[in-house]
Amino acid sequence: MKEIHAFCHFCDDIRFEIGNKRSLIGIYTNKLIAEAIPTTLSRLCIEIIICLPIKNNIDYIKIISSLNSEVIGEMIISGAEASEMSKKTMEDDTVFEIVSLMSFSPLVVKEPSILEVSAMIGDKEIPAGRLHISQS
Repeated sequence: MKEIHAFCHFCDDIRFEIGNKRSLIGIYTNKLIAEAIPTTLSRLCIEIIICLPIKNNIDYIKIISSLNSEVIGEMIISGAEASEMSKKTMEDDTVFEIVSLMSFSPLVVKEPSILEVSAMIGDKEIPAGRLHISQS
């Protein structure tokens, strides 16, 4: 079985385009440098991509976003939803992607912080990414 993995993109905005496309606006690397901290970000968006084997036996996927280890957002994808997504792949594909979006508007940052995103699949935590938020 192929390994399950996840990754994410942190950005200022996600826009939906014609032709089933998404445009990520203002993509950050692994750092967001604010002019001052504390600060309030008017919006921070996250695109989370989880890659799974097509033949899977998953009850659910829980996506968790934490700011300095405090959970600030959760999303649940049921096993039925994941199974339905896997049917939309090409015949010879062995892996499919689940794409989920999270948006925090506003996001209050009181101190230099780390925003972490992970996916819980069963009892296994799959890290997807982290964004270090600091002052210039």
